[in-house]
Amino acid sequence: MPKVLVVDDEEHIRMLYEEELKSEGYEVVTVATGRGILDLIEEEKPDIITLDIKMVDCNGLDVLEQVRNKYYNLPVILCTAYETYKNDIKSMAADAYVVKSYDLTELKKKIKKSLEHDFNWLEEKRRLAKDAYKKRVQKVKEHLLELVDKIEKGKSIPIDELEAFFEPEKKEKQMNLKEFGNLTADIIHDVKNNLTYIWYITKDEKNELLQDIAERSERALISLDKFRHLTIRLSPKFDKVDFNKFINKIITSFMKLTLKQNFEIETFFDDAIPEFFVEKRQIEQILFNLLQNAVEAISNHGVITIRTEMDKDRDYVKLIVKDTGLGIPKENLSRIFDLSFTTKGKGYGIGLFLVKQAVDILNGKFLVESEVNKGTTFYISIPLKRQEHADKT
Repeated sequence: MPKVLVVDDEEHIRMLYEEELKSEGYEVVTVATGRGILDLIEEEKPDIITLDIKMVDCNGLDVLEQVRNKYYNLPVILCTAYETYKNDIKSMAADAYVVKSYDLTELKKKIKKSLEHDFNWLEEKRRLAKDAYKKRVQKVKEHLLELVDKIEKGKSIPIDELEAFFEPEKKEKQMNLKEFGNLTADIIHDVKNNLTYIWYITKDEKNELLQDIAERSERALISLDKFRHLTIRLSPKFDKVDFNKFINKIITSFMKLTLKQNFEIETFFDDAIPEFFVEKRQIEQILFNLLQNAVEAISNHGVITIRTEMDKDRDYVKLIVKDTGLGIPKENLSRIFDLSFTTKGKGYGIGLFLVKQAVDILNGKFLVESEVNKGTTFYISIPLKRQEHADKT
C-alpha cells in the first residue's frame, strides 16, 4: 500500500485529503508544517509527498529544495491555491503541480501517474528543469556583462533597462486583472491562516469574550473563503466534465467540511445529461454557497434537495437546490444577490452575491422561488454548448 505524506497548514484540507486518498487505497500521513520534513521522511518513509506552498511558518518551495537535495528519487507534488507559482523556477523541481480544488480528481491522477513512472522518467524531467534554470542564469549573466560594458565605456543606462535586469520577465508595467486576482488571493491566504489559528485556540473556551472572538473569527473565515472564490473569475478555465459526478463530489466535500448536522441531502440526477465543457470552479462556488445558504436557513431539522435536469431544448443543464428552511419574504427576493444584503443578523451576505457572479461568468440564468416558513428553491441554468470556450483556454 503506497504511503502519501500530506504537508498542508489548513486542517480541513488535511482532513479532506486523508479521507479521499484513504478511500483510494493509500496509507496517509498528514502534517501541518514543512519544518523538520527530512526527519519526518526518514521516520515515515513515504512513497510520495503532496506539498502546499504558502504555509504559516515556512515556504513550500524551500521545503521542496530540502527534499530534493537529500531524497532525489522521492516524488513531490506541489498542491497550492495559486497558479502564480507554476512558472517559478523552484517549482520545476516538483514532479507535478496541482491547483487546489474540492474535486481531487486531478490530484489523484497526478499521484497515480507519479507513482507509476520509473526513475528514468523522473531523471529526464528534472534534467530539463536544471537545463531551464541554467539557461535563465546564463541570460542574466549575459545581461549583466552588457551593463558592465556600457558602464566602463561611460554610456548612460536608461532606468527601464535597469528595471528589466532586476525583473527580466516583467512584460508590463501595470498590473492586469489576473495579477490583481492572484495578489488578492495571496493576501486572503495570509489573513485566513491567522484567523484559523485564532479560531482554533478560542473555539472551545468557556469565557464569553473568547467565545465571541471564536464566533467572529469563524464568520470572517467563511467570508474570506467566499471572497477568495471571487478572484477565480479573473482567469476562467473550462474543462470537460461528467456533470452529475462532479455535483456529487462537491456535495461529498461539503458534507465533510460542514460542522452542522441538522439536515439531510436528497439527490436526483438526470442521466440524459452528456459530458460538456464548463468552468468547474464556478460550479463549485455556486453549489457550495447555495448549500451553505440552505443549511443556515434550516433552524431545526430539514431537507436539502439537489436535482439536475436536461433542458427540453437541450441547450441548458439545470441545477436545482431546494431547502425546507425559513424562506425569504417577497419584499426581499429582489435584494438577495446584493453584496451587502443579509437577514441573518451576521455575516455580509456575500454568498448569494458570488452565486450571481458565477452564473454570469457561465452566461447562465437563475430563478428563485421562496415561501416563508416553507423553504426556498434556486434554479440555475448552465449553457450546454461550451466547446468554443474550452478551445480558447
